[in-house]
Amino acid sequence: MKPKIFIYFILLSLIFSCTKDEPDLRLSDYEIPKIEGYYVRLPDGSSIGQVGTPNIKQGNGSNYFNSEYFFVFYPNPTNRTCCVHVKSPSIQETKKLWITQARYVNQLPNSSVDLGMINLDVGGAPLIQKVFNSDHIAIDLRSLAQGYYRIYLKVGEHIYYDNLVIDKQSKY
Repeated sequence: MKPKIFIYFILLSLIFSCTKDEPDLRLSDYEIPKIEGYYVRLPDGSSIGQVGTPNIKQGNGSNYFNSEYFFVFYPNPTNRTCCVHVKSPSIQETKKLWITQARYVNQLPNSSVDLGMINLDVGGAPLIQKVFNSDHIAIDLRSLAQGYYRIYLKVGEHIYYDNLVIDKQSKY
């Protein structure tokens, strides 16, 4: 009789202890994002070029800067911190940001920073997650290894993304 009580106790403990305090920000396909390029941005946010063909979605219109929703981060590449700026109809609207590891595909020799990195296959799991209610946030990236990443931003029902490069040799 005691083993049955023990099993019921374990099951009840599991049921009541499994709460979701933090949102599950993993995308449904569990794939590691593949990036084809990225924009090079200075610490003031100005873009000075691109490497490859960035496969990103920064806003909800064809002209991102004039979109109702838009986000940008800088600098890129970076070695320690990035600033994220968000444009949305309501500044106080809750925003969820997460960063996953990514893979650079179709990289040409001498076409970008040679990061000499080894991708860990974490299945698109968020490595950093933030929830905020303002139009900007600074993210400390020092805990991430040198390599390629994707930044996701969810505002309301909209999800946007951009490609991030962490280069430990970068002066930014």
